[in-house]
Amino acid sequence: MGKIDGGSTVKLVSNRASILIDGKIDGGSKVELSAAGDIVIGVVGADGDKKIDGGSAVSIVSGGSVRLGNKIDNGATVVSCRARSGIDIGDKIDGGAKVRLRPDTGQIHVHGKIDNGSTRVQYYPGGSLVVDGGIHGNAHVIAGEWS
Repeated sequence: MGKIDGGSTVKLVSNRASILIDGKIDGGSKVELSAAGDIVIGVVGADGDKKIDGGSAVSIVSGGSVRLGNKIDNGATVVSCRARSGIDIGDKIDGGAKVRLRPDTGQIHVHGKIDNGSTRVQYYPGGSLVVDGGIHGNAHVIAGEWS
């Protein structure tokens, strides 16, 4: 599947396999992804084509791992992500995004930074978050479980 953009509403469920979104989720789209296997977003194009951005609301539940090719950005963007194994974000979490991340096992790996005083990241379990670029700009990063 290509990009999800322009205020789209998408619900994808794969009871036996994985989900692959080639491009970005953007433009105020509302997206629910649920798969027995891995969920991968943003594998084709430049970095701007591999993101979750633009005030989109995204819910991800994976029976495997979750991988995002680039960033999560924008103050109106909300992402909730649960995975059986690790979560990998190819760049940063920034711009005031509200993000919840929870792998059952493995790490949450953010290859860039977490930045901006309006950015909120809640993750669980404690100690599972690795941020290569550090936490900057008074971003709020909290270890804690949610329901």
